[in-house]
Parts: sequence; C-alpha cells; structure tokens
Amino acid sequence: MRAALVLAALLLAGQASAQNRPSEEDLFGAPAKPPEQSSPAPTTPAPSETGTRPSEDALFGTPTPEQQPSDQKRPDEAQLFSNQSSSVPAPGDNLKQFTGDDREMSAQDPLKIGGQFYTRLYTAAQADQKPKNWAISAPTLVDGYFDARPNSRVRGFVLGRLQYNPSVAPASPAPTLSKEQLAQIPDQCGIRDRVLALNQPATALGIALDQLWLRFDVGRSVFVTAGRQHVRWGTARFWSPNDFLHLTKRDPLSQFDARTGTTMVKVHIPWERTGWNFYGVGLLEDPNSTANTLGQVGGAARAELVLGKAELGIDTLAQKGHRPKFGADLSAGLGPVDFYAEASLRQGRDITEHWNNVDSTCSFEKAAMDGWVPAATVGANWAANLTDVDVLSIGAEYFYNGAGYSNAAIYPWLLLQGAFTPFYLGQHYLGLFANLSLNPGVGSSPSFTFSNLGNLSDGSFVARLDYSMLVLTHLRFEAYLAGYYGTRAGEFRFAIDRAYVPNGAGQTIDMVAPGMLNSMSNPPLFEAGLGLRINI
Repeated sequence: MRAALVLAALLLAGQASAQNRPSEEDLFGAPAKPPEQSSPAPTTPAPSETGTRPSEDALFGTPTPEQQPSDQKRPDEAQLFSNQSSSVPAPGDNLKQFTGDDREMSAQDPLKIGGQFYTRLYTAAQADQKPKNWAISAPTLVDGYFDARPNSRVRGFVLGRLQYNPSVAPASPAPTLSKEQLAQIPDQCGIRDRVLALNQPATALGIALDQLWLRFDVGRSVFVTAGRQHVRWGTARFWSPNDFLHLTKRDPLSQFDARTGTTMVKVHIPWERTGWNFYGVGLLEDPNSTANTLGQVGGAARAELVLGKAELGIDTLAQKGHRPKFGADLSAGLGPVDFYAEASLRQGRDITEHWNNVDSTCSFEKAAMDGWVPAATVGANWAANLTDVDVLSIGAEYFYNGAGYSNAAIYPWLLLQGAFTPFYLGQHYLGLFANLSLNPGVGSSPSFTFSNLGNLSDGSFVARLDYSMLVLTHLRFEAYLAGYYGTRAGEFRFAIDRAYVPNGAGQTIDMVAPGMLNSMSNPPLFEAGLGLRINI
C-alpha cells in the first residue's frame, strides 16, 4: 500500500494543472488529536466548506484567526522555526542533535509522504423536474504530498491532485451540437464561439498541481517561501474582497476548496517584540496572460499590526496591465462577540467584464467604470458553551460589491461572455450561519452547520445544512442538504428562458433550442450529497 501511495504521489507531483482560510475545526468540530511530536507529518484538517488541502497553518500547527482569541497575537514563522530548532528534543523525537554554534537538529526521517482520499455522491433537482431526471455526480479526489525537512531551517513541499468523475462522459474534441443546431446560433458578438466553448464536454479525469514550494530562513530573521503556494489575506468567512493572491474566487459554501495555489516568492519579516509581521511578494503569475518577462512580474506587500486587542492588516498589489489594488482588514473582540471587517479599492477601468444594457446589435456592451470601485465585508460571530463540552457559534456577514450588478437580466449575457462569477454577481449580499459542535475534540465529535446566503440585489437565496462526524477513528462522514428560494432567474435560482437575448435585427436568440442551455431552463430546487474522506 505504501509503495502504491509513493507511486501515486510521484505521478501527481510530476504534472502541472494556506493562507489563513476559515477553520474546518470551527465549522465542523475537530477530531481527537494524537500525541504531539516535535516534527509531525502534516495532516489535513477536518472537513468544512473550505476544503482539506494541507495549509501552512495545518503543517506548522498555526491557529487561524478564528481559532485565536481576539487578544492573541498572530503567530509568526520566526517563532515556529525557533520552536523547531530547540536544542532539547522532546521525548520520543526521532531527531538527531548536532554540535555547533547553531545547535541544529536534523530529522533522521526527513521526508514525509501523505495525502487524502475524498469521494462524494450528490444529486441536484430543478423545479418541475421528474426525479428520474435529477442530475447525479460521483466525483473522487485524491491528494498526495511530499514534505521534505532535511533540517529545521529548510523545507520543501509538493502536493498534487488527481480528480475523477465517472458521471462525466470521456472528453471529445467534437462539440455536442449538430450542424443544424449550430446554424441557429447567430455568428455575431462572439456568441457562436462562446456557445461552442460551453458545449465542449467536461473531462472525467484531471490532474492538477496544487502546491510546490521551498522554504528557508535568512539569519533566522527573514523567512522566504518560493513556489506555488496558498496565501489568503483577509478575515471574512464568506466573501473576501482582499483575497488578491488567488486568481479565482472561492465558493464559500463548498466543502472543499479546489482552487490551486499561485506561483510567487513570499518574504516574511516578523517583529517579535511587537507581534507585527511584514510581507513582500513577487507574483509570477498573471490572471490574464503568462508572466514570462521581468516587466510582467507583479508585486504585493502586507503589514499585520497588533493594536491592543485588535489586529489590523494593510495590503496592496500592483502588476503590469492591472491598476493597483489596495486593501485593509480589521478584527477585534468586544466582550463575547468577535467583529471583523475588510475592504478593498481598485480602479474601475481595470474591471474589464462590466457590461451595460444598451439597444444595440450585441444587446449589451462593455462599460469602463470610472474612479475607484470599492468592495467591503463586515461581520460578527459569537460563541458560547451550551454545556461543558458542547459549543454553539452564530454569526452574520454583509458584503458590498461595487463591481456587481443590480439587475439579474444581465446574467445570461455574462454567462455567454465567460464573466458569470457566482457569489460575486450582485451588489449586496447577506450571509448568516450557526454551528453546533458536540463534544469537539473528543471522540467522533459530530457537528452541524447551517448557512443561509442571499443576493439582496436580485432577491435569490440558498440555505444549506451540513453534518460531519468522525467514524472508525479515521473516516470522516459528511452529508449536506441545500435548498434554493426567492426570485426566479436570480443568481441562486438561475434559469434562462427561451428567446432571451435580442440580436438587434428584430429577432431573438433561441438559447434553448440549440441545446446549449437545456439544463438551465428551470431554476434549481435543491441539492443533497454525501461524502467520505480519509487522511493518509
């Protein structure tokens, strides 16, 4: 079995395709922890809407902001590396002590191999749809990683991902539309090309490179991480406008965050006396093109300041072809309630996918937004012990998206243009959540999480209940049920009627007859799913 895992991990690591993200332990409850070792193999957290990739926090044991008391300073890498460099090994450590000025220790087993196996089964129903026609999917995901620590100051990490979904037909280079159907699609405004792209079959088997980085320190004072990695800035639970360093937006309700990392060089300089941290980033990826010249390398910076019982983060990002972005986030505790906020500013002319509804051949046209475009999230959460061992957490979050749309009529056009970004379409959003963890950290520790997210701009909503429990010591069982309600054709009840988009010639484009959007003619009704995962 170990040989098979090694082979699988090698395959994953050889092919191409975290940051402080919301804690899985807070959302679903953490399983019982094994006895601590001074150099443990990294393990993935308990399941939640944010996924289970080994993050820097999980690998180093660093708590996320939601796990920390509001008056606790952010841990820094200097402290983490210093702890690993202790000259007195803990009992049971398989570390070998060397003499010398640095009194370094080197692991006798410097390479750890692990990962996770995650399989799911879910079904989705649309309004007025017979049960026999409900969609069904059974995706399986396998992560494998190598974690190399030749000594306490050098570390290399690679994580590859294999995904397989038997419910998806094998990929074919030919589109799924007939010549007759293609003839019905007008060849204007780029519509035909978009229809062809949307009708390309999905791939049943996929391989991706999630992380590939090397870390070391300079004089135990400056800490460098180079390569593909996850760095998330911001404090919000559902919507994070300051998440500048990921190229795609996160689905806040997904149990697994399948986004891959971003290639960058991160330099971290901690100021231990104050608990402040400073970061500089060289961004080697461009969301719109390949950054293959020096002038295309982006730059970002962040400062994290501890001010009494509050934590303040200030950051910025600039890259050729994109106007600068600026962000700030603040978290603080007031009695039993933790408050947080984050906001960002970017130049409107850098928002290339904003459209206006006009009476023209293309029905909609691109519109340059002038001035600064804001986005902001504010939220609060409260936690209390119901009993000596049971914990209840509740919270609310509001999101304003200055680049969003106030009218759902634009959504089909955005879909055709490849600019349909769920959870970031509207201008105003509201999210509510409640989490009940029964006896967290002990035994099976079942947990229930209820989330309700709404697009206030178009009046559509989604409510979801997640359940999670650890069984058979290592097997995590998950189940969820989600329902959609509110305005038909809104974001969360998205549907496309026949003959929806005018073509400017007194006619309309029949978007259903060509077969491209038959599955979207009725709004979604509910989803239900099961999941099983094992940490290897």
